Amino acid sequence: MENLQFLHQNIVQANHFGNGVQGIVYEVQTSEKELILKVYKPNTERSFNIEVQILNALKGYDGFPQIHSSIKGTDRHEIMMQKYGTNVSESHIKVETVYKMCSQLVS
Repeated sequence: MENLQFLHQNIVQANHFGNGVQGIVYEVQTSEKELILKVYKPNTERSFNIEVQILNALKGYDGFPQIHSSIKGTDRHEIMMQKYGTNVSESHIKVETVYKMCSQLVS
């Protein structure tokens, strides 16, 4: 377990899950369930806002990870969401469909 400070206060345990261009992904345990926490770098606010918008638009739809919360900070931003496989290809949805939906959501 890593000793880290997050904006989300309900995290009991956090383990590094992966790195990306926009930041770091952690597998986290809250008092209630296991989730994914995406920690965005401060210069990626636009990407953070778009992802929050997309996840909120997909809330309640099967086959997509469900957002639990998002927090904007001064030095980073966080999205806490349902753990749903390691990547989009595990969701059994065609990548072309995901791209089409995302482009329609942000245009």
